[in-house]
Amino acid sequence: MAESLVEQGAQVTMLAMSTAKHPAGSLENKHQQFPLLNIICVDVPARITIAGAIRNLLFSSLPYHVVRYASAGYRKAIIRCLSEQIDIVQIESLYLLGYVPLIRRFSKAKIVFRPHNFESEIWMRLLANEQNTFKRAALDLLVKRLWRYEKRIMNTYDLLVPISSHDLRSMTEAGNIRPAVVIPYGITCHRSPSDYIKNNLCFIGALDWYPNQEGLLWFIEKVWPWVLDKFPDLLLHVAGRNCPLWLIQKLQGKGIVFYGQVDDGNEFINNFGIMIVPLLSGSGIRIRILDGLAAGKIIVTTPVGAEGLPVVHGKHLLIAADSDSFVTGLCNVLQNPQDCKSLSLNGRKLVMEQFERKSLAAKLLNFYQTHLSD
Repeated sequence: MAESLVEQGAQVTMLAMSTAKHPAGSLENKHQQFPLLNIICVDVPARITIAGAIRNLLFSSLPYHVVRYASAGYRKAIIRCLSEQIDIVQIESLYLLGYVPLIRRFSKAKIVFRPHNFESEIWMRLLANEQNTFKRAALDLLVKRLWRYEKRIMNTYDLLVPISSHDLRSMTEAGNIRPAVVIPYGITCHRSPSDYIKNNLCFIGALDWYPNQEGLLWFIEKVWPWVLDKFPDLLLHVAGRNCPLWLIQKLQGKGIVFYGQVDDGNEFINNFGIMIVPLLSGSGIRIRILDGLAAGKIIVTTPVGAEGLPVVHGKHLLIAADSDSFVTGLCNVLQNPQDCKSLSLNGRKLVMEQFERKSLAAKLLNFYQTHLSD
């Protein structure tokens, strides 16, 4: 988004947190490619610790997720950034909305909330799927705290820019009254789609994110054995960063090839014809589904995976509501690859028409210009 806004003529300063889990790496070198994009990285460890979780449980009413991102160093960096003339402060994710009072003190800029998902909804779904009594109790407490926090910070911002119409509906139902525009993730469809008629399957996603862990484990236990029974030579190729040891052990099964983190996710996807997105919980938009559609891949996902996307089952991709229909969908694709050509063409066309990043950036800037004088 930052690059797209710069390409539209905006000057952007990105104040990024470099966390223990997601270090900034070479992010600051981006300004060499985009002179109007200034990236400043601040070390905010945001570690999850047992001691920190216990302190939060006993002495705070805030969600532990939010507390972890409170940082004196980041506050100072915000103040320094606001010493310049700023028109818009765009806040990415629920967890940084705690900085709104500070921004109000030092700037008259419009404050925009850009939620990547409706956070409490993710954890409600995880709670609904959890069987362990102790985990259920912890998740129940987290959901209640997140919901109260979301209600408390609702409308403390000036403008709302969710990534899907589903998230906008959820936030409207929760009480949002601020002007809003839906701006999904932007995709650049500059490369030609690779051959869609390939039998090997792939999965790619951050494997330190619980919904991805949950969905992948469900797939390899409830779907994969039945698909493999019909197609014994089939391979499932799995890539993702920060995979925990317990899940790596689960990925040692027959027909599964595990890569860990790959340098280029799009190149990884391009090596395969079929992509699975077996999500049971979560919110927002699956960026990898858009990448797969743009590359002309056949995608089999769940209703949660397709949520927030203007896709039609059987036209752009396949949506499977349970393990049996997931097995059936994959087997149909594998048995009739030529029949899937329309899925490939329609999926790519959808992304090019509705998710092209330059047009989305222009739409967002127009929305900002409209409200700057309010």
